[in-house]
Amino acid sequence: MAQQKRKDVAVRRDKDRLLLDFYYQGVRCREYLSVKISKDGLRYAERQAKQLEQQILDNQFNYADWFPSSKKCSYFMSKPTNSDMTFEDVADEWLKQIERLHRAEELKFSTLKSYKAGLQCNLRYFERREIRHISKDMIDEYKYELLESSLSKKTINNRLTPLRQVFEFAYEHGYIDHNEMDRVRNFTVELPDIEPFNQLEVNAILEYLEKNEPKFHAMFTVLFHTGMRIGEVLAMKWKNFDVIFRSYHVKEHFTEKRLTTPKTKTSKRAVQLTDEAFSALKNHRQYSFLGSEFIFCNQYGDPWVSSENIMRYVWDPMLKKLGIAYRIIYQCRHTHASLSILAGDNIQDIAKRMGHKNVGTLITRYAKYTEAVKFQQPKIGSFLSSQKQPTQSNGHMLSEYCQNQESPITN
Repeated sequence: MAQQKRKDVAVRRDKDRLLLDFYYQGVRCREYLSVKISKDGLRYAERQAKQLEQQILDNQFNYADWFPSSKKCSYFMSKPTNSDMTFEDVADEWLKQIERLHRAEELKFSTLKSYKAGLQCNLRYFERREIRHISKDMIDEYKYELLESSLSKKTINNRLTPLRQVFEFAYEHGYIDHNEMDRVRNFTVELPDIEPFNQLEVNAILEYLEKNEPKFHAMFTVLFHTGMRIGEVLAMKWKNFDVIFRSYHVKEHFTEKRLTTPKTKTSKRAVQLTDEAFSALKNHRQYSFLGSEFIFCNQYGDPWVSSENIMRYVWDPMLKKLGIAYRIIYQCRHTHASLSILAGDNIQDIAKRMGHKNVGTLITRYAKYTEAVKFQQPKIGSFLSSQKQPTQSNGHMLSEYCQNQESPITN
C-alpha cells in the first residue's frame, strides 16, 4: 500500500500535560501522553510523534497498541483497514462530510439532494467492492450500462459527480494510492436548443396577461425585460425593489421549493429595470404590497415557491389560446438575452444583468445572435457621414484639436 498524504502529528500542551494531535482515517485524534511538561518530556513527546507519524504513513499503525485505554479504540477496531475499505465504507464517510458542509451553510440543499440521489445509484453498482480494486474499465462499463438504461448523458454525468468526489475523498485519506476517476471522462452533452419568443409573441403574451391575468402581468414583464431566473422572480421582495434607482437587488431565489441564497457571487446583483418592468411592478403593489413581504403571492397570500402551478393554470392555457408554440418558462430568460443582443445592448451589461460570471458564457450560449449583430452595417460609417462640418469640443474646433494631437496610428 502506498503512503497516504502526509499529515503531521503535532505535540500540544494542555495545562501541565502533553498530548499528540493527529488525523487517522479522516478522524481527528487527541491522545494524552503519560509525561508532564519538561525538557525530557518534550523530547520524549517529539520522538513519539515522529514514530507515530511514520507508522501511519507506512500503514502499520494500530490504535489499540498505542492508546489501549482510549475510547477511540473500539471505533477504529470496528472500522475496516485502509486495505479493505469498500466503496460503501468510503461513501458513508464522504456523505457525513458533505452533510456537515450543508449544516455549516457551505453546501446548498439542492446540491446535497443531487449528490445523495447520484450516490444511491453508484452504491447499487459498487456497494461491496473494495474501492482500491475498482478500475477505470469497471467505471466505464458502469457508464455505458446507465446509457443503455435510457438515462440521458447529462443525467449520467450528474451521477458521476458524487462518484468523483468519493474517489477524491478516498485518495486524500490514503484509502487508495491513485484516483481512477481522474482518467474517466464525462459524456459530451449538447446544450438544449434555445427557442426564444419573438417581439410579436412577447407583446401578445403581455397584453393577454394584462387583460385576463393581471396578477401575473408584472411577473412575466420582469422575466422578459430583465432575464432574471424564474426562481429569482418568485423570491422577489418589496424591500429589494429600489424605486429611486429603478432597480431590483437579487438576493434570494426559490429552488426545490426552498428559499435560499444564490449559488454564485455574480447571481447576487442589482438589475436595472426597464420603464415597462418598473411601471408593472409599481402597478402590482395593489395585489401584495400591504399583505406580504413577497411581491408575487398566490390566492392565499403566500409566495409561489415553484412555477409548477403557474405553468399548469396560467402559462400553458395562455399559449394554447394565443396559438403560440409551447415553450417552458425558462425560455423567457433566453428571449431576454437574444432580443437584448439583437437590440444592440452592451454584451457586458447583458451578462451582468443575467448574473453570468463573464461575457464568454453569453457569447458562447447565444452565438447565433451575436454573429447576427456582427453582420450588421458598421455604425462608424453613418457616424462619420453625419459629421460633415467640424464639430466644436469644449469651445474649440474639433479640427483644431486634432491638429494639435499626435496621430495614434504613428505612435
